[in-house]
Amino acid sequence: MTLYLECAMGAAGDMLMGALLELLPDP
Repeated sequence: MTLYLECAMGAAGDMLMGALLELLPDP
């Protein structure tokens, strides 16, 4: 699913995933 979104959205999807990862607490 994630790979599909990154391929479909391109750089925008990559930046979106980066923002979401920053919101998540580090394990």
